[in-house]
Amino acid sequence: MMPADARWKRPDTLPDAMSLELRLSVFFAGRTLGLRTPPDRPEERLQPKVTGLIMHEALEEWLQSNRRADFVALFDEAFAKACREKHLPPGFRLEVERIFLRGIAAKVSTTEQWTPIETQAEVPFELPLMPGVDIKGRMDRIDRMNDTDCVIIDYKSGRAKRVESFIQNRAKLQGPLYALAAREKLGLRTIAMMYVAVREDKRFGWGAVPGVELELLPMPEDWIEAAQAMVVSRVEDLLAGLIEARPTEEADCRFCDFRKACHVKEDKRELVRVAGAELV
Repeated sequence: MMPADARWKRPDTLPDAMSLELRLSVFFAGRTLGLRTPPDRPEERLQPKVTGLIMHEALEEWLQSNRRADFVALFDEAFAKACREKHLPPGFRLEVERIFLRGIAAKVSTTEQWTPIETQAEVPFELPLMPGVDIKGRMDRIDRMNDTDCVIIDYKSGRAKRVESFIQNRAKLQGPLYALAAREKLGLRTIAMMYVAVREDKRFGWGAVPGVELELLPMPEDWIEAAQAMVVSRVEDLLAGLIEARPTEEADCRFCDFRKACHVKEDKRELVRVAGAELV
């Protein structure tokens, strides 16, 4: 059997920043049990993940045009492409979602609040995390403000309330890992990192952009280092075989495809039983 660290090192299993968050929270179900989700029914194919990909593709094209292209036209092309490739069935729901998202697209080009000297879209990176383990990712957008500073933006298609919860969840590692990548690979200091909830055009994150009122949280001093330590600790546990059904955010269990097969409730009952025995 291939050693655990070798499996992580293989190109086809190299963890990225997004999947790493998933592995930290549902590794037991997705990896230990080896469960796979059933395919979506035709009427269920228009998932938030699909609408997110549509918006991301349009945003990438728009940013690569240096924000000069017609974003609505780019959205229309991306939506039509998704309908073909994802086999989205025509109907009332599809048209409602298209009209709703098109309304969002019409606002995108009018909400720019600062002028960077350069914008990069879909910026790939690969970083050594620990001996034998690398991490890869792709940043939606980096705005270079000057020779040393940058603003990192990650677009989210979910509801603003859920996007806002990301900045309170220590297991959401995109922010600090992207800042680490900007520092190590581009030589840039991240002065602000934000998630943009495109549906409601709201921004949540850390740091500040000079001259712009964004009401972001202060940038933690040990932000990057704390995230690195957390990732390394959890990866070491996984490689050592310490895999438990203990999600980082139990509120997310209601969305999990594996919830009926997961042992998290049994583990909690056992902890309560043991604690009760210790108190006797």
